[in-house]
Amino acid sequence: MLYKRYKRDIRHNFGMYLAIFIILAIGLGTVFGGNAGDDSMIQTVEQFFDDASLCDGSAAVLYPLSEDYIEKSSDRFLVEEAFYTDMEASVGTLRVFGSRKTINTPYVENGRLPEGDNEIFLEKHYAELNGYTCGSSIIAGEKKYTVSGTGCLPDYVYVLKRINDMSSHTASFSTAIVSEDAFSEIKEEFPEKIIANYFFILKNNETSESVKEFFSSAENNICTEFINSDTNPRITTYKEDCYIVKRATFIFAVILMIVISYVMCVFLQNRIERERKYIGTLSALGYRKRELIFHYLGLPLIISEAGGIGSLIAGYFIFSKMLTKDSTDLYSMPDFKVSMPLYIILFAIIVPPLIMLVIGTFMLTRKIASTPNEIIKPKHRALGTKLKLSGLSYITRYRTRQFFKELTGNVVMIFGVFISTVLLILGYSIYSSIKKYQSDIDGTVKYKYMYYVTGNDQVPEGAEKAEIHNLKYKGSISDLDITLFGISENSRFFTADTAERGADNDVYTVSVSDSFAEKCGIHENDVFTVTDTSGIDEYTLKAGEIVPYSVGLSVFININDAALMINGERDHYNTLLTENEIDKDSVNILAAYTSEEYTEAADSMLESLMLIIIALLGSAAIIFVTVLFLMLKFMTDKAKNNISLLKILGYHANEVNKIYLGGETYIIIIAILLSLPLGTLVIKALFPYLTAGYSVRLDPGITLSGYAILAVFMFAAYAVLYIYLRFRLAGISFTEILKERE
Repeated sequence: MLYKRYKRDIRHNFGMYLAIFIILAIGLGTVFGGNAGDDSMIQTVEQFFDDASLCDGSAAVLYPLSEDYIEKSSDRFLVEEAFYTDMEASVGTLRVFGSRKTINTPYVENGRLPEGDNEIFLEKHYAELNGYTCGSSIIAGEKKYTVSGTGCLPDYVYVLKRINDMSSHTASFSTAIVSEDAFSEIKEEFPEKIIANYFFILKNNETSESVKEFFSSAENNICTEFINSDTNPRITTYKEDCYIVKRATFIFAVILMIVISYVMCVFLQNRIERERKYIGTLSALGYRKRELIFHYLGLPLIISEAGGIGSLIAGYFIFSKMLTKDSTDLYSMPDFKVSMPLYIILFAIIVPPLIMLVIGTFMLTRKIASTPNEIIKPKHRALGTKLKLSGLSYITRYRTRQFFKELTGNVVMIFGVFISTVLLILGYSIYSSIKKYQSDIDGTVKYKYMYYVTGNDQVPEGAEKAEIHNLKYKGSISDLDITLFGISENSRFFTADTAERGADNDVYTVSVSDSFAEKCGIHENDVFTVTDTSGIDEYTLKAGEIVPYSVGLSVFININDAALMINGERDHYNTLLTENEIDKDSVNILAAYTSEEYTEAADSMLESLMLIIIALLGSAAIIFVTVLFLMLKFMTDKAKNNISLLKILGYHANEVNKIYLGGETYIIIIAILLSLPLGTLVIKALFPYLTAGYSVRLDPGITLSGYAILAVFMFAAYAVLYIYLRFRLAGISFTEILKERE
């Protein structure tokens, strides 16, 4: 008999149940979609690496190795030639490789690998962005090729020209493969432009150190580059971008679970309060406590289960592709199908109803444990009745007493606004932190051009020498990229103290950028270790002064100390910094960068995260509006009898609105004004975990304009709900109070 009320209950409280369903479906859908999409993407790329026989690393040498020399190491590691050259193409530049045999084999998405000497295989994003398809013609070097296929390479998932490049530009630089015969022609025609590059796979528990020694000790040769795959940003960067989405959605999920628990708690509290007479009467008629608990929990459990299933559907069909689209557009990887892992399915099916079951059982057990008479007529403490409020208008006195009478409910409403505001700030702070990083870059970088050079050529007029190297620092979650700036004393472009000091027991004193110090908790006189990009050579550094520098994570040292530490010799440099372009024929330039590329890298970071920002902000906005709706609806439902009585006593609709909605308006204003700064403090505490894998320091500092945007949205949302509630109060009947007669 009890369960026949469910249909009527859904009809009368449809908006409330729909709101709970939306919070679950949208909120958890965002979390599940982001995790399922990233898990599927990581799984696809890892399978791609396995199928392609991803190398353990690569090495570039000045001169090609002989087959006999390579054969000497065949029992220790597999070495395979992977020569390449950069060629000007119809659009931009292509890094052209010869055909690959067993290591780092390409993934063919369309067409096939080249067979004839006039065919070429293009990286998929370059082909798509420039309109090339199978059968298209393209000029590379001075030769015309036909596109035989498109796809991706496992060692260029993130298509960087140099591993220390700040961002990828696949529309103007990418990779390509030609047949073995075609590459032989290129080697004959442009022998001086060929890079002698090799892939290697370790055998028999060999280490990277032994491979590096193998390439470094080749007769009359120099190892110009040595990269381990597990520290190669071309191979690993995609995973860190996936992990920031997973960390962001994890934080979102934790806060969301608090929201869900809170909403369900308030929902059940109000329902028990509203139906205490029914519960007491049924208890007096002999219904057992267990039967009553199951009855009142039945419909909330059904809605919770439906919301969990809805979150799976929304996560799979909407959020999974949405939250991975930026990554698939940025990274060169095989297409993948999203699948929902078992742990997500079980979480969605079990956790929401479990939360409702635990909270509901606790609250109902406490209420129904009393005698029927105590359930029907609970004792209330009138907190506001003894206040002396002489001198105030009657409506103001009434509203003040009403506020204190419902103090617990008002505190609950403020908390509801606060936790939903935290979700809004989480989404917005990711955006604001990157925008702040961009503005900090503009005021930090004082040079305009950076040229990586070889040899100690004559320094052009106006250029400043530097010794710059990429290093690795072991962070709390992953290795972080550190830039070592070896600069001259009295540098025009840096303010760090870089007097030549030499080493003290192989420990070099460096100036540390404030971004590095704050992100990794480094203080003056702290000693820490870094390694080169191969992870083999280790250096011990001591923090001297902390200097302002926002670009990446950096340390500064005298140029001669840097050369001694890295190369074992003084008077060496590998970089020229200038305010104006230099004549490219005057020095041997390996790569050239402009200061604008730092901003472009930040733009690329923002683009790669924009959809997750939109998803988090959109979900948080919906949850905020829904929570606010539920809180205000609970308030009006609870006050329904009093409002009906006021109407019987002749109070005008505007006076009723002033008493109930006017007071709540002040509470909402206070809640929003408190929640914005307090929510920012919560996010500031969580942000180091969220951005732990990024080799930059991101501060979620929200500007006044950012606070204004959030506040305007929150007040606008309340204004819409206020209009709705006015209509709702107007619809409360005079007879409502008569239904509650004793």
